[in-house]
Parts: sequence; C-alpha cells; structure tokens
Amino acid sequence: MVPLLKTYLDTLKNINRGNYKEFLRYNMGINPHTLRYVFIAKALKKAGVEDTVIYMGYASMKYIMEYYRVIRSKENLEEFINKIINNE
Repeated sequence: MVPLLKTYLDTLKNINRGNYKEFLRYNMGINPHTLRYVFIAKALKKAGVEDTVIYMGYASMKYIMEYYRVIRSKENLEEFINKIINNE
C-alpha cells in the first residue's frame, strides 16, 4: 500500500464520522458520494448485481438502476455546463 494512503487511512480511523467527509474533500480531493459510487461500480463488476443490491441495502434492483441513472445524468449535465463555460 502506498505510504501516504496508509497514513490517510490510519487518520480516518481516528476521526469522527461528521468530519470524515471534510477530511476526504480537503486532504484527498475526494467527494464521499463519488467514493460510494466508485465502490458500488466496482462491487457490481466483482460480485454481481444481486449481491451488491443486497449488501448495499437496496430493496430491489430497480433502486440501483435509478441511482445510476440519476448519477449519470448529473455527470452529463456538469460536463455540458463546463463545456459552455469554457467555450468548447
């Protein structure tokens, strides 16, 4: 494991839940919601949809499909707005 990542992980173990979001955002440049999104995407590939749905606590596959639809739409809209702002 990369030494810096191990240091961050050790630090995360010692901070309360309310501060971990700010820690991730300001020290690592990671949005916790994005981290969850990446975890779910990886779990879907490795463990499959059924196991991921159960593990993440979704009532059915319908909810995970909706989750991804909303996330993808948000990403596409942000990309579109950035292109307009940057005159691309």
